[in-house]
Amino acid sequence: MNKILKTSLKTLLILILIISISIPIYYNYWRNSKTINTFKVFSEPKEIVYSEIIWKSDSIQNMLVEKAFFFVPVKIEGIKENLYMQFDTGISETCFYGITLSKLLESNTSMKTEYSKDSIQFLKKPILNIGKMKFKADKIKMLNRGDVKIDSSFIVIGSIGLDAIVGRTLILDFKTNKIAITKKNIKQLGKSFDFIENASVDKFPLLIPAKIGEENTRLFFDSGSSMFSLLTSEKRLAKLKSKKEIEKLCCIGSGGKDYEIYRKQITENIQIGKTIKEREYVYGFFRLNMMDYIPSSIIYGITGNRMFDNEIMVIDNKNNILGIEK
Repeated sequence: MNKILKTSLKTLLILILIISISIPIYYNYWRNSKTINTFKVFSEPKEIVYSEIIWKSDSIQNMLVEKAFFFVPVKIEGIKENLYMQFDTGISETCFYGITLSKLLESNTSMKTEYSKDSIQFLKKPILNIGKMKFKADKIKMLNRGDVKIDSSFIVIGSIGLDAIVGRTLILDFKTNKIAITKKNIKQLGKSFDFIENASVDKFPLLIPAKIGEENTRLFFDSGSSMFSLLTSEKRLAKLKSKKEIEKLCCIGSGGKDYEIYRKQITENIQIGKTIKEREYVYGFFRLNMMDYIPSSIIYGITGNRMFDNEIMVIDNKNNILGIEK
């Protein structure tokens, strides 16, 4: 019986070892496969140029969130209308809202679309301008989203993903609400930064070392999750220290649908570099429950723009450098 038990324990230990080795290897492979450069051609002026950040509000449980997400003004060559796109490092690829775009293309016949073998529609040879920054792609996916009834005062045409900064540097200035993407050296900014050691920002998703209470972990930086300092699984939320009960709120949008979400105000600090949030609300969402199966040292949850409110971030994707202005 002892021999059988010892053999079983050995088998279990070997299995645990294989799994613990396999998870990081697979995760790294997955990150490499998701990191693509859609915009093979990028041009900019001699000096670093910025475009404005336009914040939009939203509400959860009748609570107004002033900075729920942000957009940047864009021009697509061949389309006369002024357009806007959400800037979202939480997605790997830039995409257009196909329903809205198709309606616009009715009066902009020079633009062409095509379908892939699996019936996915793409806009061919788009040239995207964000201020004086120019991005050219062979094609960009058109999702089945949007509306044929277009609000001409603010036309949202899609989301700009991480692919826009692959091989480049992203500057998010949340002090003066402006954004830049550049291939220039960050020394040209004339600013001093605290650089975050062991950040992994050369692949999708962007992973930032963080400390939650006494636990060292990593968070996925998602600029599309502006309202959250920390969003994690329901189980991990329940384990965080708090003097208050968990609240159930309605609702947040995800993939075009609304879902309930949980939150509580924690007594532990959330720290990234020298940026510290005290007594912050942390949110738990069922769509992140799969993170329970990934060690928190690899990824604990998602952090959004709220964590860096009134800060200036620089993300050098090419050289894998993350800095926050001193």
